Amino acid sequence: LTDYKKDIIEIERRIIGADHALIGYEVTRNWGFPTELLIPIQFHHNPESYKESNNKLRTATNVVSLSGMIPNILFSNNPQDYHQQFLEKSRKMLGFDNTVINRILKKIHTEIAEVASFFDFQIQNPKPIEEILHEANIALSLINLSYEQMNKELIAAKMELQKLAKDLEEKNKRLEKLANIDGLTDVYNHRYFQNFLETEIRRSLRKETSVSLALFDVDCFKKFNDSYGHQAGDFILKELCKLVKKNIRDYDLIARYGGEEFVLVLVETAEEEAAEITEKLREVIASHIFIDGINEYKVTASFGVATMSPAKDEFKQSDFIDFADKALYESKKKGRNKITAYTHKKKWFGKG
Repeated sequence: LTDYKKDIIEIERRIIGADHALIGYEVTRNWGFPTELLIPIQFHHNPESYKESNNKLRTATNVVSLSGMIPNILFSNNPQDYHQQFLEKSRKMLGFDNTVINRILKKIHTEIAEVASFFDFQIQNPKPIEEILHEANIALSLINLSYEQMNKELIAAKMELQKLAKDLEEKNKRLEKLANIDGLTDVYNHRYFQNFLETEIRRSLRKETSVSLALFDVDCFKKFNDSYGHQAGDFILKELCKLVKKNIRDYDLIARYGGEEFVLVLVETAEEEAAEITEKLREVIASHIFIDGINEYKVTASFGVATMSPAKDEFKQSDFIDFADKALYESKKKGRNKITAYTHKKKWFGKG
């Protein structure tokens, strides 16, 4: 333990009669956490005090202890010291060589941002450890410079960092778009939709609200492509997405599910409101004239809507999507250009 951590633990024990590691252990033990998690929680600040012979638990405790050093590298004023401690303890505790350690440290900043998102925390553009250490070394070297030299170096360093930050931001945006955005329609892709829906189901469970899902596609789209060509078909899909985006709420999601089929996630939306929203969209699409500069086109769309309340209903995410898909199929059976709603009670109702 560092002197700083010893001081913190001592203060905790003096004021509340126990340190946070013991409190965390007791709370999670009462929650029914398995031993594989309890032991690392109890001994993560001082893994040497774990005296049992269970190597698996000892390794887990060492891993948790080492992971606790990462925030100090990322966010403290002395990242070099904590970085050196991490190197030494990684070799001593887990027998890691430099290749393994460097591979871990190169990925840490992205992993932290991803883990934080699981708890609805957003860490904006976390810096790689290599960059943090580089900046820290620059700061140390500047201490020995004269005031004028220091000022010049700071200005130059700031401009370079701003350029790097801008370049990284642009690259991150491009990567995010490649990973999450459909190339043709410029709406979210299937992968992003699945992640978004999972998050909204969890949110609705916590808040005890409903969430609605709507699948829709262009009626007789194959016939349209055969008649007017695939370029005209692509134009319709792109313009259709623009039209739908203009007519939904900012916090709702539209994504391309596949082919000419799209999906809407209507956040905190009950069954009746979801039917009203999709009926409005159906009417907007049916009345819209699509003009590509030369020709004018008219299309219609069919909708299938499903609404669930995660706090009351038991269902899998795949079931939820299947309910909306079955409702869409019913709209097709009824003659297209319709909306059909499906609830977990398997009652159908439709409009259009």
